[in-house]
Amino acid sequence: FSMSTPGYNGKGKAAMMEYTLNGSKALGYNPFVGMGLNFKAKEGQAFDMTGSTGVSFWMKSDSKVYLEFETTEITDACDFYYYFDQTYPEWTLIELSWSDFEQYSWGTQVDWDLSKLTKCQWKVQEPDGESGKVWVDEVKILGVALDLPEIVTKTELYSTIGDANDLLESATIGTLDGNYPASAASTFTEAIAAAQAVADHFGKGNIVYINVLNNISIDCDCDAHPHAPEIQDIGIVASTDPIACDRAAYDLIYQVKKDDNNNPDPLKQRIERQHGIHIVEHGEKIGMGTSNYKLVSLDK
Repeated sequence: FSMSTPGYNGKGKAAMMEYTLNGSKALGYNPFVGMGLNFKAKEGQAFDMTGSTGVSFWMKSDSKVYLEFETTEITDACDFYYYFDQTYPEWTLIELSWSDFEQYSWGTQVDWDLSKLTKCQWKVQEPDGESGKVWVDEVKILGVALDLPEIVTKTELYSTIGDANDLLESATIGTLDGNYPASAASTFTEAIAAAQAVADHFGKGNIVYINVLNNISIDCDCDAHPHAPEIQDIGIVASTDPIACDRAAYDLIYQVKKDDNNNPDPLKQRIERQHGIHIVEHGEKIGMGTSNYKLVSLDK
């Protein structure tokens, strides 16, 4: 493969493999070609991705593609894979949950263990004579839990953490789509506890929460290379109720119509894949506010 220009956003470079497949008679099966990467400098070493939820990347392809992941337990190339049963003539953002992957059935079966991932590759396997190109750009591992610093030792904070831990008993912790990994559950608990402690300290009605809905991208502000904004100016939402403020912002995004200037679909897909509304629903459940609200316009 080679690095070709431009990348998905018209800038930089993207990884590209060009191929013409032959050799099925000698192999006894359809020939294949692939490009990929090791997760550590030394091939075969595990990279621990515990706490992550999936993978995203931009792809353009002339053929149907397999995305394969290998772990330290796999010794016969019987990898975990996802098969794209269509071609992608234009750059397309792909987002996959780890639960979308399954292992090939022809080899030794092993557990899907995120702590033992070693490498991945994009593969094309077709009959003799198939030729084309595949481009891949901006590969990201999604949902990696943060190693948060210790929270300040205030009495009300410890009390709130205890309450939050009790509430987590109703959550499903695991590796399936929609489940919470153990590390994410811990991080989630601490984040809620910290927010609740601050709200309790100042008292309800003494804090104003603001959401600026302008030039909205699917990526976080902390991303060094975020995707270009796809939703233009909606407005600014403010409230002394954090749950009402977030719920209103969520509803306004879902009301945006797709047109020449706005494409809300990628953001809506990201919200639904990451279960973004859950924090609003849970915040209401533990008494941080209400999702019932009335929009009052200040434009006039």
